[in-house]
Amino acid sequence: MTNRKSASKHIITSLLCTIVLLTIFSATSLFASANGLVTSPNSIVPLSLAIPENSVTDDVPYELFKISLTVNNSALGTVDSSLAAAAYGTVIELSAIPISGNRFVRWEVLYGDITLSAPESPTAHFFMPMEDVSISAVFSMGVGIIVGNNIAVHHTMEYETVIPQLTPDILAQIISSETGTLITFDLVRIDDVSSIVLPRAALERISLANFGVEIVMQHGLIALNRQALASVVAQGTGTTVTIYLHPVARTELSETQQHVLSTCDSVYFAQILAGIYTVTSFDGVLTIMVPYSGEIPVGVWRLFSDGRLEDVPSIHDAARLTVSFMPSSPSLFVVGIDHNAVQIPTIPPIPIHPPETLPLLPPDISVILNPFVDVQVDHWFYESVLFVYAHGIMGSTGIDPMTFSPNANLTRGMIVTILHRLEGAPSSTASNPFSDVSENAWYTDAVIWAADAGIVRGVAEGRFDPSANITRQDLAVIFIRYARYTGTSLLPVTLYNNFEDQAAIAAYAVPAVRQAVEAGIMGGTVGNLFAPQDNATRAQTAAMLHRFIGLTT
Repeated sequence: MTNRKSASKHIITSLLCTIVLLTIFSATSLFASANGLVTSPNSIVPLSLAIPENSVTDDVPYELFKISLTVNNSALGTVDSSLAAAAYGTVIELSAIPISGNRFVRWEVLYGDITLSAPESPTAHFFMPMEDVSISAVFSMGVGIIVGNNIAVHHTMEYETVIPQLTPDILAQIISSETGTLITFDLVRIDDVSSIVLPRAALERISLANFGVEIVMQHGLIALNRQALASVVAQGTGTTVTIYLHPVARTELSETQQHVLSTCDSVYFAQILAGIYTVTSFDGVLTIMVPYSGEIPVGVWRLFSDGRLEDVPSIHDAARLTVSFMPSSPSLFVVGIDHNAVQIPTIPPIPIHPPETLPLLPPDISVILNPFVDVQVDHWFYESVLFVYAHGIMGSTGIDPMTFSPNANLTRGMIVTILHRLEGAPSSTASNPFSDVSENAWYTDAVIWAADAGIVRGVAEGRFDPSANITRQDLAVIFIRYARYTGTSLLPVTLYNNFEDQAAIAAYAVPAVRQAVEAGIMGGTVGNLFAPQDNATRAQTAAMLHRFIGLTT
């Protein structure tokens, strides 16, 4: 009986093993057939799995390649990767985290043959290639402010007041990177702002560094040049200075004040507090600019509590739809059509072409004899060329005394010579700092003077490169440095709107370009482009000089 049970047990075990083997064989055959690996019904092939193209194989040496991550602005966000170095074929996970409400825009592959799974998502991955990889995360400002030379600054809000977090390190960075005469606090990304609170100590440091400030909001601009800023800081008590500029509803005015307003008038309130002390007078210049799209001629008036109106001289920019004025002190101001005006100073719009789209200041050229055969009365630069020629600032290029060469590129040697002449050709006791500026060149004295004055710097390795063409953005930088050297306050006469190619303007040149445009010295080209990398021409330079001299005189 026992033997029979044992035999039955062995038979059952054998049958089970056979069933399992057949099942495995059938499954393997089906899988291989499904993957195109069986060439005939009776063929038996080993199971083969497809290996991803970017995976590790025995043919690839095991080597770690580096992953480098950067951000376009460290104040806007942070980035991380799952590994800092990895072998070929490894999956690398990326993550981008915006700071304080800023926004992630995209990943940019700077180096490496990779394809990101989601280039515009804050989380993405890729397979590691057989080379190092460099990737940058691009963030944009969400709700926040930009100060000076494109420096993002965190802030807090109290009702409609912005309070920037100006740490000593941030302030030092703002001051050291500024190339203009005014440090801009750009608040246009924030809705419903009426004021800004700034530390008195920070403003004192800014004024001691020979800068003023301008506050740009959605509804206007208020600027204090260096002298005005220093005067405000010296007044009152307390640790802060508060600057107000905002529209005022008619219902907030007294009946007496409402009675003197016309239907389409706008009212703005400007005020400066040094601590709790209201600043009513100061040295220097205060500039206010507000939008205006109403009828012309336009006027600006100070509105007193008893309903009196006091005229305030203003400039209307019809092209950019703004009005700017320089009051003696902050107050209530009315902006509207001036029915009693004979003529109000206006910057009229002109066609987009030629390259400089801002209008020229009208010179008296009736007694100037035009010596240049390549400068005709219907050329857009005609008046500017005659203006600079009559003042001995620019002349022929030296190739032909009867040609001005308006479309020729301006060189670095030319611009310093022009500014040297404009300053009266002063002598300099400084030594020549540049190895490529000979002692007897036509530009030598001008280069030494301009370098000593801080107007120009070398290009590299102790060279000035006087024959190199100068770009439009560098021309803006040099003009603003020259304005600082002469103590000229280039106050804004128009609001600055970003150009279509704003991102192409180098970071170091952004403040200078902004101030040159706001002051009316420079403009855009066709299609609202600034063309920062284009070479500046002699005609464009003549137009800039023409406007600059007109503004400073």
